[in-house]
Amino acid sequence: MEKSSECLNHELESIIRRIADQHIGQVTYIERLKTGICNEVFAVTSGGKEYIVRMNKKVSEMQGSSLFIPKLTQLGIVVPKIIAEEYETSKTGFGYQILERLPGT
Repeated sequence: MEKSSECLNHELESIIRRIADQHIGQVTYIERLKTGICNEVFAVTSGGKEYIVRMNKKVSEMQGSSLFIPKLTQLGIVVPKIIAEEYETSKTGFGYQILERLPGT
């Protein structure tokens, strides 16, 4: 069982690197965060900037932020900017969002 867990972590890291290469460049650091309730959440560094990568096989659990982040921004509430998002799961098995990482998060 432990071997499966290691394979899953390696697989997720590979997927994150492929996604990042497309949108933000080469990843120099990846850390799995424990803050995600429904999503796999990772802190990622690329080009000296920090990002959050959210991934989920059930994309409907992630799409709400795509709708609400712009509305919250219009109200003057500080929320992370969505850098990239993809809800088609056929290429990686996951839908994903890349967000800027806000200071203190």
